[in-house]
Amino acid sequence: MTALFPHALTTFALVALSCGAAQAQDFQRTDDRFCQQYASTTAAVAQEAIDQNPNCLDFSRGVHGVYQMHYDWCMQNTRDEVWGAADHIRNLAAECTTPFAPPMPAAPAWQPQQSAPVGPTQTYAQLGAWEILQWAPGSCSALLMDWSKPEGAGRLLRFDAGPEGFMVVSDQWSDTSPAAALIDGQFYPMVLSQIGEVTTSPIDRSFLAAVQRGNRLNLNFDPDGPEYALSGSSAAIDTMLQCAGMAQPAPAAQPYVLNGTCKLIVDGWTYVDMNGNCPIWMANDGTGSFWINTNRDTYLGDFFAEIVPSGNGFASGHWNAQAGATHAQAPLGEDFRQVGGGCWVNARATVCAAR
Repeated sequence: MTALFPHALTTFALVALSCGAAQAQDFQRTDDRFCQQYASTTAAVAQEAIDQNPNCLDFSRGVHGVYQMHYDWCMQNTRDEVWGAADHIRNLAAECTTPFAPPMPAAPAWQPQQSAPVGPTQTYAQLGAWEILQWAPGSCSALLMDWSKPEGAGRLLRFDAGPEGFMVVSDQWSDTSPAAALIDGQFYPMVLSQIGEVTTSPIDRSFLAAVQRGNRLNLNFDPDGPEYALSGSSAAIDTMLQCAGMAQPAPAAQPYVLNGTCKLIVDGWTYVDMNGNCPIWMANDGTGSFWINTNRDTYLGDFFAEIVPSGNGFASGHWNAQAGATHAQAPLGEDFRQVGGGCWVNARATVCAAR
């Protein structure tokens, strides 16, 4: 179960170790930088689990995505206690999401004996700068050649997918240990091996997913990288997985939260008027339903409202009516019409939500 979310704890440990030598007593003290890293990684691990399975939410055991609560707790405890909490929360997150998570490869154990999969290669697809190669049925690669780099200094970046798992390959030699790549500033652990003139490391699906959604990858072999722009990586990785017969079925659409501008006016009184920092919960179910001034998880504003389009040009609306009430059960009407600026309006109320 601990195979899930490995990168967050490793990130946290690497930052902690980088603080340098200090007296044992001093080293046990937490500080702002240490707790920022703990809070951000732990909140991310917990929120990822909650997004997969809402039943994971457990404030009493620390499985929640509220950064400030994690930070405040960290500042009041020793590093040993914080390390233990990071482990515990990661394990709880893994346990509660196991039935929901996509299959992950086992701990890194693939030790290939050559720098590329065996067999003749053919181009499966060309996606901009990315070339998708097929070595054999079920064994494919996504290759990026960065011609701005010298040969042997990171010019080649390749991701492999095959029966043994996933690999990242670079033509820059490195024996760094411990090793961790940086994807948009987030650490992902690697176990480096040198095979011929290339460096390889097993990776998992979380690494690949981060490459797909990321903007910059730094393999962190030396102070200069090598570093890569990840433009086009999402389609390249998807196509590589499709080539290898390892594509995941498309997940069901999930609700999400964005921060934007929102407004709630009822009976001529303005109850919510937030510009740019209003949590807007989107049902993302094809209906266009949304809530304003709440993320429906860890935050409820004093006043919040819900709009549910009916599919006929009208929508129904509800709000909580009293400051601090926790349910939007007071009706505002079923005759809301959408106007400009992301607003829904009827004779009684206006509910607006916009990015």
